[in-house]
Amino acid sequence: MTAVPVQNYARIAGVLFLISTVAGGFGEFFVPFQLIVANDATATANNIVLPNCCSAWVSRATSWKPSVM
Repeated sequence: MTAVPVQNYARIAGVLFLISTVAGGFGEFFVPFQLIVANDATATANNIVLPNCCSAWVSRATSWKPSVM
């Protein structure tokens, strides 16, 4: 078994950190503007239950099945 250089682990951690940063920014800045309706609690609650912007993502994520080799 060959030793894996520490640099490979550092690169993987860096890539995962960048992915996490982009996903966090998306969640902090884009999603709230799509969900919250000013001065309308009912519309906000309806958006939180199933937002129109994310309904396609939800259906894709719940219908995804891994392929079996």
